[in-house]
Amino acid sequence: QMMAVFYAKLTKIFWVSENYLYHAIVWLKLFQLSLAHNTSMTQADLSTMASAVVLSALCIQPFESSAGVNFSEQQGSDRDRHIRVANLLGFKGQYYSGS
Repeated sequence: QMMAVFYAKLTKIFWVSENYLYHAIVWLKLFQLSLAHNTSMTQADLSTMASAVVLSALCIQPFESSAGVNFSEQQGSDRDRHIRVANLLGFKGQYYSGS
């Protein structure tokens, strides 16, 4: 239950900070946690939460696609910051490189 509260607060933090990628990741983590541990959720609650996951994923804008900058080519503190936050959230994406 403590982790669910933590993830719920993180969704608000990432939404206000307009970091939609991490907002979607945290919604997904909250949904997975709720599926695994919250047996008292109704089908309507699960449907509402699943809709929030999908909508948060749809809010993600393409990453610097107009500038032609690829994440693997990105240098400096921005790339390091993104890697640290992704590691803290436990996210290992298809295009993620930890090195």
